[in-house]
Amino acid sequence: MSIYVCFSLKSIVSTSNSNEEFEKDYQSIYKYLAKFLYTHQNFCFTFSFSGNQLLYLEKKRFECIKIFQQLTTRGQVEILGGGFYDPIFPLIYPIDRNGQIDKMSACLRQTIGKRPRGISIFEDCWDSSLIGNFTSCGIEYVLLEKSLIPENKLKFLPIVSSELGKSIDIIPYYPEFVPSQKDSPEAFINKIVEEVSFVEKKDKYIQYEPDRLVTINLSHKEIVSLIESKWFEKLDEYLQKDEEKKIILSTPSLFRKNKPYKISAHISSGINRNVIRYIDSISGKNVNKNYTIHSFMDFLPQGYKLYCRILYLSMLINQIKNDKMRKRDAKEKLWAAQNGNCIISNETSIGFTSLYRQNAYKNLMDAEKIIRESCDFTESVYSFDYNNDGFNEYICRMNNYFACISLDSGSIQELEILRNTGNYADNYSRKSTFDLCTDGYNRGIFVDHLFTNSQFENYKNNLATGTGIFSQIKYNETKFSSKHNIISLNADALCGKNKQKISLKKKYIINSTGMSVQYILKNESEQKFSGTFVVESNFSHLNFIPNSTFSYNLEVLDNENKIEVEPSSSNNNLFENISFARLSDIENGVAFSFEPNENSGFWNSSITFNRPDYNCDIAQVGKTTISSLFWEIEIEPGMETERTINFTISSVKKQKKKS
Repeated sequence: MSIYVCFSLKSIVSTSNSNEEFEKDYQSIYKYLAKFLYTHQNFCFTFSFSGNQLLYLEKKRFECIKIFQQLTTRGQVEILGGGFYDPIFPLIYPIDRNGQIDKMSACLRQTIGKRPRGISIFEDCWDSSLIGNFTSCGIEYVLLEKSLIPENKLKFLPIVSSELGKSIDIIPYYPEFVPSQKDSPEAFINKIVEEVSFVEKKDKYIQYEPDRLVTINLSHKEIVSLIESKWFEKLDEYLQKDEEKKIILSTPSLFRKNKPYKISAHISSGINRNVIRYIDSISGKNVNKNYTIHSFMDFLPQGYKLYCRILYLSMLINQIKNDKMRKRDAKEKLWAAQNGNCIISNETSIGFTSLYRQNAYKNLMDAEKIIRESCDFTESVYSFDYNNDGFNEYICRMNNYFACISLDSGSIQELEILRNTGNYADNYSRKSTFDLCTDGYNRGIFVDHLFTNSQFENYKNNLATGTGIFSQIKYNETKFSSKHNIISLNADALCGKNKQKISLKKKYIINSTGMSVQYILKNESEQKFSGTFVVESNFSHLNFIPNSTFSYNLEVLDNENKIEVEPSSSNNNLFENISFARLSDIENGVAFSFEPNENSGFWNSSITFNRPDYNCDIAQVGKTTISSLFWEIEIEPGMETERTINFTISSVKKQKKKS
């Protein structure tokens, strides 16, 4: 019996396409490995790269590419394929799956000179529907973590899995065999030999194939540690002296070429165990092996919203018929937005989750602009089930912006400005486990609250409030006119200790520069109602990085006095009688103005959101600036009161963030 060991290294996925990041990886990892492998011809390694990383190496470090070309020719190195922008394959349309894989394969043929036979997928997000796409693109096998493989099929042999008459090989990799710098080569080898021998004694496959395959996937952190301790040199030296030849270093393709036997098994949908543990840390549940990527998005609604936007843009792009060049350019932006880190951050990048999503939205907005250029674009407001929840949303495609209005709290859940900005409505909601307070509603734009006096005092201090009733309600459509860009909604709620019935009519009138939002509150009870009506708008920080102090500029007319407020990350700003308020995102050159038809109070504050990283340490993941207009109201039984807010989107001069 011989045990073939394959070391594998996957690139760190980045949406930033930072040359600095690629250069850092080259200096700390790839420069060493290229030199080591070139001078140690018995040592084999398997790599996967992101498309942009490979192009960077070709442009800036061509000497590295030349060495990899020679190493692949020797059969010493195998380079896997994948999606060019490392997408989460189960979440994108088959046409986009094939497009991303083919683009990556073409890039490998151009740079390395050899097409890939295997594929590495983002965080092991697997679904059997991928088999047809992979095989049609010439992919012969997939690298998957062992936790996705049925226990009784883990015999250190390749797996063959099929779907609708198509089949593909699955090569499991084994996290338990990842060496540390403290492990001696002998101890490392003995551990593998003992485990493989133990499994072989109990399986029936030994009569067909006595040799076994152990694939070990290394993270960047792990391989840097091994490089620093010169562990690979020690292992190579030990293997040269090992007369028993217990271990043979190989690549997956070399093993498959010489050892054709494989085990048949169905591989259910699944995801990497690290992501599963992360879901558990957010949800407070025990590890569930059956989690999928859709399970993850149940706990990250922000990721699901981005997913819906991606599907929508993909649909629009595929409708372009007579402009192949613009269609190609739009697809490129779409594929860049499909990067997996925009939805799932790895252990080294959890704090940048919000920034990654915003980068995706920027790419999608670029795709939106290209789509509009390919046809005779006209402004429109229309309704359909945008997020597949069984209820229609309202899509506003205006000259200057894109917005999605949801029946959930009747609020704007997506707002993108056409001048290369992200989604201003991409906000988290607080959870007490991580943020010391639970919101209980989705923080969007034009979220409505009706508070008692005590609740409102808590609200102004960023404390738990009971959420103000209407923020938790799904509104009903009473009238919709795509011709006049009018959306009329209503909702009923029981408010206060006496559970008084209050109805709320809400009307959006959409225009090119923003919208007018009208509210009519009616007391349907038999007693006078007193409370505070609040219209809350949350604006995400598009360029958020952990520990950032940047915030929006604020200007208000309070008692007809112009007041300018410098950016503040923590202080609350309260005004009692404003006729105008403007919030300016000076980093991106966009301003949002509020003009109430009746002077209102105005409250402005910022919240930083926290979530656990993969080590369960709390990390900052996003930030929002809250702008709330409020009125103290008293409504007699059967009577109503009306308020209207004119909301305008405009341009301001950009300013660089202060360091």
